[in-house]
Amino acid sequence: KALVPLPKREPNIPKFIKKEDIDRMIESSEILRTKLIISLLFSSGIRVSEMINLEKDQIRDKRFTVIGKGKKPRLCFIDERTGNLIEEYLKTRKDSSKYLIISKRSKTRITAGTAQLVINNATARAKLNTNVSPHVLRHSYATHLLKNGMDIRKIQILLGHSSLNTTAMYTHVIDNDLEREYRGKMK
Repeated sequence: KALVPLPKREPNIPKFIKKEDIDRMIESSEILRTKLIISLLFSSGIRVSEMINLEKDQIRDKRFTVIGKGKKPRLCFIDERTGNLIEEYLKTRKDSSKYLIISKRSKTRITAGTAQLVINNATARAKLNTNVSPHVLRHSYATHLLKNGMDIRKIQILLGHSSLNTTAMYTHVIDNDLEREYRGKMK
């Protein structure tokens, strides 16, 4: 009995958006919680499941630890803008929820669906002609770091990837930059 070979899969090139587009999403949003969700996902590279489980007291000195896939702890960082948005957002809260980002109605942590809806609305307000998801923001984080010269092994650690092969999918960006530089030098 002969085995049928599996078809080869095309390499998965992650979808991402530029930092300027993320800035437009944040700036075009009027709701503080929306700004925070977008900024937090992009500046830390966390998964949406990690964000919705994030508690207020986990963040200290613009750093926090999440328990990622495989129950592995991972150190994460946030930028100045996100730190400021967290402070502003928490000042508006009058509830006793331990979660960082909560539903306006139920005062419990938001759901992944709510996060997606918030991002969809911000994408539309920023007039971006693409679909943006929490995972696209994670891809954008990794792509931004790689384009700005961070070592891919450090990005692997920040993303919580157990295999460098998983992180290597972001090298398509470097490949494009490499070709552009090559073409410029060969004139």
